[in-house]
Amino acid sequence: TERETEKKRFYSSFLGLVTAEKIARSMGIDFAKAIEDFDFQSGGRVVPVVAGIVVAAEFEEVLVAAWTQAQSTTIEAKVSEREERIYNNWKKLLKRVMLRIQLQQRYSS
Repeated sequence: TERETEKKRFYSSFLGLVTAEKIARSMGIDFAKAIEDFDFQSGGRVVPVVAGIVVAAEFEEVLVAAWTQAQSTTIEAKVSEREERIYNNWKKLLKRVMLRIQLQQRYSS
C-alpha cells in the first residue's frame, strides 16, 4: 500500500506556490503544501519552508497545463504593460522635444 500511494502522489516543486495554490483551489483539486525544510529563527521560532504543493498524480497534467497557461497569460500581460510604458515614455519625450524647439524658435534672438 505504501508503494501504491507513492505512485499516486505528485510533487511539484517547480510550480509557483501562490499560483499553483490558486489554480488548484479554483479547479477544485485537493492539495497540500510541500514542506521542504524548517527555518530556525531567533527567539526559538521555527518556520516551515514551503517548496510547492503536492497533488494526486491523476491531476498532474491538468494542473501543469493550467499553470503553464496562467504563466503565459501573466507574461503576455507584463509584456503588454511594458510596451505601453515604452510608448508613453516616447510620447512624453517627443512632446518635450517639440516644446523645447518651439520655445527656442519663439525666444531666440
